[in-house]
Amino acid sequence: MKLKNVGALCKKAKSIILFEEEDGRQWAGEGGALFILPENLGRMTPAALCTIFDIPVDKAAEIYTETGGFPGGYDSADDTDEDELVFDTYRRVMLDGRDMVPLREPGGKVYFIQTKYLKAVDDSENLRMTLRYSDDGKPYIAVKDGMFLTAIIMPVRFLPGSADWFGQIYNGAVKARMEIAQ
Repeated sequence: MKLKNVGALCKKAKSIILFEEEDGRQWAGEGGALFILPENLGRMTPAALCTIFDIPVDKAAEIYTETGGFPGGYDSADDTDEDELVFDTYRRVMLDGRDMVPLREPGGKVYFIQTKYLKAVDDSENLRMTLRYSDDGKPYIAVKDGMFLTAIIMPVRFLPGSADWFGQIYNGAVKARMEIAQ
């Protein structure tokens, strides 16, 4: 995990969310994703994270902070047996100003996550992503480095017309491909 990139996300969003599990593991993020903090940092506070993230004291006062226990309904276990999502970080989509990676589950559903969240974890060739559901049925993406969970990323919620737009693009691309092939 790249702590510097987690800091950049928090700094840009002007938000630091810090959760702690019962076992003492801590997670930090800016709301759209949470990243597990290295244990060798010790117990963190939002003020300590501002220091680590190179956020000056005057700017730290403008940062929204939230602390608490790890959100109920989310599973932070490393050892779950789940189907992996299929993805290629070089095949991305830009929509509504967001750079996104499509993730396809074996059943055919496609979820999208913003690529900015992968910058904090993509230094590994062992990157794996699986789909999990919170207790209230909301999907989220579990990002693993090999066997170990390193991040939880919320999928992008699309506006109602987005699926239609994707359909129009697909249908238009198929038509153009047929024309070009002639």
